Amino acid sequence: MPTIAPAVTTRQAPVASLSFTDDFSAFRRIYKTARASAANGGNPLESFLAAPSAAPILTTGSYGTVEPMFGIEIEFDGPDSGYLESARLAGELCARMFTEYNYRMDYHSLSHETQTWRYEDDMTVTGGEVISPILHDTPRDWDSLGQVIDIITAHGGNGSSRNAGGHIHLDTSSFGNDIRVWQRFFTIYHAFDDVITRLASNPFRNGRHRGYNYTHLSTPYTYPHDINAAAFRNMINHYSDRGSINTSSVSPVTGNGHIEFRIWDGSADMAVIQTHVKIVCAIRDAAIFNEGRHDEIMALPREDRGKHYSERRTDHEHANTNLSGEHWQDDTKSFRQFCDLLFTTRSDKEQMATLFAMTKWPRRSYHR
Repeated sequence: MPTIAPAVTTRQAPVASLSFTDDFSAFRRIYKTARASAANGGNPLESFLAAPSAAPILTTGSYGTVEPMFGIEIEFDGPDSGYLESARLAGELCARMFTEYNYRMDYHSLSHETQTWRYEDDMTVTGGEVISPILHDTPRDWDSLGQVIDIITAHGGNGSSRNAGGHIHLDTSSFGNDIRVWQRFFTIYHAFDDVITRLASNPFRNGRHRGYNYTHLSTPYTYPHDINAAAFRNMINHYSDRGSINTSSVSPVTGNGHIEFRIWDGSADMAVIQTHVKIVCAIRDAAIFNEGRHDEIMALPREDRGKHYSERRTDHEHANTNLSGEHWQDDTKSFRQFCDLLFTTRSDKEQMATLFAMTKWPRRSYHR
């Protein structure tokens, strides 16, 4: 029977220069500025887009220095002449040496390939999906991602369509089989389910999550008092059903492999994708580097997807009005706590608040 690894570290996050929990007025200023920019047709998230040369992008100001390895799936609809244009898209990806094939491959026919880009069919969208190799937080890999996005959009690929999703894969070797790290990870995810779903929305579709049922979040695992290999195996297997978070590629013995985050709306906008990847890595870092706050994190209350929207609809006084004052402050409380737990720099928190301002609370819960 394998031993359960000790805690990765007890190092704590540096003191943040901005607290949204304590300083509501700071959050309000950022939110209103972003809303005004979006209302005028701008993309306020672009101001946070880091050029490839600025890498590392995901680790700056984070809890620790564990290098993230991640992968991206970009689903998209194509133009009316979808078949012809997809052939041209595949040809350009091949000509520029991103893929080995000059045609769109069958769905998951190259799932074993992790070192090159792939362009495959996907039954949910007309354009298909482009799947990245294992990416690192380096100038070269961010530049490659940007070039691929440009190729997709140049050939009419629309990542903002209703059917498109954007899956993010995250390496779990830094988790190992430390059950307490995994407990914190799943607890954070469940505690901020409604917040994460809102941030997962594509702000350029209508700011509201597409809400497909397959993006449900599994029922939270009931953590046993005993911390042993059997408990760890059961916890990993509990989340291996291809829900919003999917652990089917994680070893229930060693913890190595990768988590698939399936909740994100599709997008072919680099600023949106970069922000979504940053959220995924921040959840990972908060789980790894907060051993000293384990009990506090485990005590976080769960906030189901659709909670804010449902409460607003049942509150007839505020059902069709913009919230203000204490009502708005209370409505944004969990998001502000989310930012303060996961991010340690002012810029990162401003970036999250900007995306929050461009999106809306999901309409209802999508649990099975």
